[in-house]
Amino acid sequence: MKIWLLVFLPWWAWAQPADELDAELLQRYQQLQQNESARVVAVRKGRERAVLCKYCHGEDGNGGPGNTPILAGQNPLYLVHQLERFATGKRKRYVMEKLAQNLSHEEKVNLALYYASVEQKPATFDADKAKAGQPLFASHCTTCHGEHGMGQKGFARIAGQKPEYVKNTLLNFRKDSEKRFSPEMQAITKTLNEAELEQIAHYVASLGQP
Repeated sequence: MKIWLLVFLPWWAWAQPADELDAELLQRYQQLQQNESARVVAVRKGRERAVLCKYCHGEDGNGGPGNTPILAGQNPLYLVHQLERFATGKRKRYVMEKLAQNLSHEEKVNLALYYASVEQKPATFDADKAKAGQPLFASHCTTCHGEHGMGQKGFARIAGQKPEYVKNTLLNFRKDSEKRFSPEMQAITKTLNEAELEQIAHYVASLGQP
């Protein structure tokens, strides 16, 4: 099995800086980065624990039906951050909050490493909307996310994410939803209309395609 430990990273509030992560969680993550055999065991345990996640995120983390994100190929440190934010109530989603609250620090890291090790499958997108979204992405998003949607250190990977999920997330930022909060993302999304947000979402989905 090929274990991906690169930090694929992106969007102003789709992640939290590493120094905000619980010290015990960060220590566990860093220890596994330095120990390949322990990392392999952690990925296996994460795959076993992911049975609780497949109903929404799909059998291999490539996304189930509805507005659920693709977890496969995601930056593992970002996933650890988000699980911790759900567990502490800083990020809102009833099912995820309850699940995360019942995960140990070790299980959070194991799950993150497992999903990071899974190959992300290409997302479906509208080519015309993606073409229209390219200049919008270039002018509003590349500073933080990078030209190819991989982002900067400490942020999530958005390249190849499902367009419906990206659009709904952007709309949540724009309407100041408690589900997603970020002053930076609110400021950006409020300068764009819904059609433009959808075009950006389809362009994001087109990134990372083979």
